[in-house]
Amino acid sequence: NGVAYLIFGKESNYVWPEHYDLSSPLPTGEGTVIIGHDLNDEAGFSVSGNGDINFDGFGDFVIGAPSENSSDTNAGTGYIIFGH
Repeated sequence: NGVAYLIFGKESNYVWPEHYDLSSPLPTGEGTVIIGHDLNDEAGFSVSGNGDINFDGFGDFVIGAPSENSSDTNAGTGYIIFGH
């Protein structure tokens, strides 16, 4: 499965770590891992901030999975993640 890592934003005075070790779990409250639906779907191949898709005042984004084929069409898919 492909994966994408979502690192949550912080207040303006927060000191960001120099790097995140993505081979181990993210610290509690710092982010989440989004895992693709199918083996080899390449989820996270592309990620795009698409503004406020659902007009709730928060930014949203799309994670592309170009090789996802659960419908046997090999069309790929995109996962919309709504911000809040």
